[in-house]
Amino acid sequence: FNVVPSEIVLDGIELGGAKEPTGYTLSLEDGVKSVCYEESVPVNVCLCHEPVVITGRLENIDTGQEKMELSYYRNSRWKTLIAPRSTLLSKNALIRLADSGLPVSSDNAEGVVRYLTAYEAANSAVIPFTRSIDRIGWLGREFYPYATNSEIAYEGDDSDGIIGALREHGDYDLWLKTAAELRKSPFARAMLAGSFASPLLEQLQHRTVLGHWWHNTRSGKTAALKFCLSVYGDPIKGDMAVVGPRPLLVQYLPRY
Repeated sequence: FNVVPSEIVLDGIELGGAKEPTGYTLSLEDGVKSVCYEESVPVNVCLCHEPVVITGRLENIDTGQEKMELSYYRNSRWKTLIAPRSTLLSKNALIRLADSGLPVSSDNAEGVVRYLTAYEAANSAVIPFTRSIDRIGWLGREFYPYATNSEIAYEGDDSDGIIGALREHGDYDLWLKTAAELRKSPFARAMLAGSFASPLLEQLQHRTVLGHWWHNTRSGKTAALKFCLSVYGDPIKGDMAVVGPRPLLVQYLPRY
């Protein structure tokens, strides 16, 4: 008999029509179950007590190495992790992801690897594929994250929130007015020019711009530097503490 795979329907997550791989069933209540046969009778065996699905495939633009994104239900919510294929498809390496809450142990790791392999094969056409990168800068004629031809996922460690800070925000006219005032100082003007020039260095095959400014405290060095960073995004990165007195920063910075 030809078995028609069932579409996976799980509350709280959209899988784009992904099907249950042959020999497996998924549900929020029972997790992932595999089918084995005892004396020709099919028996459902619990593989994972919580559902696990593949929700993305990523290929690094620089290296060509691939990673996969797993989504799994844990503590009454969906969680995600991204790991190299070599980790997810090795029973010994997979166990290390248990610290992230993935329902895997030394008892079921081999079965989970078989399940992930079958899931990817059954749903290769619907699992989203995305180019990825673990740095900021030029990609041929593209410049991440500002000017790209298609979606690119950041797969590096963004513990400092840099990627989230690289965004457009504030009042452009106010920024332009403040920049004109700041450029009256030759030192601040040089700093601002260095900030604008930085993306051109690779294209022009020049080395990094280095500058050293020294003056008394509260003279505006940090404020000018933060303004130079505002060319590309939020120089304060939300509510994080900044070096230097905040009133001085507010005096120079637009709405960040």
